[in-house]
Amino acid sequence: MSRTRRTIALGLVAVAAVAVLGLGSGAPAAADGGDVRIVARQLADGRIEFALQERAADGGWGARQLPRNRFFPAASREAWLASSPLAVGDAEVRIAARRLADGQVEFALQKRAADGGWGERRLPRNRFFPSASDGAWLASSPLSVGVRTVSITAGDWHNCRLATNGEATCWGWNMHGQSDPPPGRYAVVDGGAWHTCALTEDGEAVCWGVNANGETDAPLGEYSAVSAGDWHNCALTSDGVAVCWGKNRTGQSSPPPGRYAAVGAGAYHTCALTTDGAVVCWGRNRYGQTDAPSGEYVAVSAGDWHSCALTSGGAAVCWGRNEYGQANPPPGRYTDIDGGAFHTCALTADGATVCWGLNGSGQTNAPLGRYAAVEAGEYHSCALAAAREVTCWGGDVYGQASP
Repeated sequence: MSRTRRTIALGLVAVAAVAVLGLGSGAPAAADGGDVRIVARQLADGRIEFALQERAADGGWGARQLPRNRFFPAASREAWLASSPLAVGDAEVRIAARRLADGQVEFALQKRAADGGWGERRLPRNRFFPSASDGAWLASSPLSVGVRTVSITAGDWHNCRLATNGEATCWGWNMHGQSDPPPGRYAVVDGGAWHTCALTEDGEAVCWGVNANGETDAPLGEYSAVSAGDWHNCALTSDGVAVCWGKNRTGQSSPPPGRYAAVGAGAYHTCALTTDGAVVCWGRNRYGQTDAPSGEYVAVSAGDWHSCALTSGGAAVCWGRNEYGQANPPPGRYTDIDGGAFHTCALTADGATVCWGLNGSGQTNAPLGRYAAVEAGEYHSCALAAAREVTCWGGDVYGQASP
């Protein structure tokens, strides 16, 4: 539906007896959505054996895949040497390595190109094997082999995903073209009722779909966030100023002055998070959906007729329409929250998805697993797994639950 946009950073999962290559250059970096890493160890005869690990569905790392040619000689020149190929999904890759003047071995990854040759060497941030080690397996920072999903959004009856290459793909109801994103590279995408909005990599707002109320007439400007409501949208400039457009009969497109860190557009109201952590809402208030409680928050989401926020301690707080319990969050510590029409979904601190409220279409029957983000639509929900696959559940009249 309509909510704030936040980047979810997946932490590198520690594996017994595996350290990180290049420890001398600083602390190991967090995983950035990559799906493979190079691992290596030094043998008793001085050779270095290397392998590849894929990220598993639970966010951990799978078994070491050993190429047939995988031993780097104890003494060699600075020329790049390559392993025999390995299959990773539909891609074919190989590990490249060379010895530097100081005795360290540098690792890289190459992907098979469309013409049958090998692409450029891709260098992990942590990629240097020390000149001497105790024989333990060491691991590089991750690399992404293919195009992977980095974020998702659930509109009323359609969804969109954003890939690592900036491409937006949508599915579900498309009567008004809301599932047909224009070509381009995007940094953010958000689905509304019958339209969708996105930000290009340059911060320009672009919207498509129905335009009965001017909801796709995005004003010119450079923005850092955008949220698509049912018939209106709001965006934040780089200075934190809220700019809204589209339907404004109940004042949902008239933000109060201030500096905001996040914004979420609902059906007839909007909520935003100030730079001081307070929640401010405006627009229709028939159900108390704009009566934001005082407190310090880190995230906010506007559903159709209710709103939710997360405190700095991870507690979920909701207000507004509640006949189905959509504003009654279960106790727990959450990292992400999203309000739909008559239900709400959140992500626990350990990556589990929890939903509450109306369940007539199974929209609160969250599947087991470890997830990085969750979205609540009208009568369906979607989540992004730690391994970057998209899972949806609930009503599927227009194919919105079939990614």
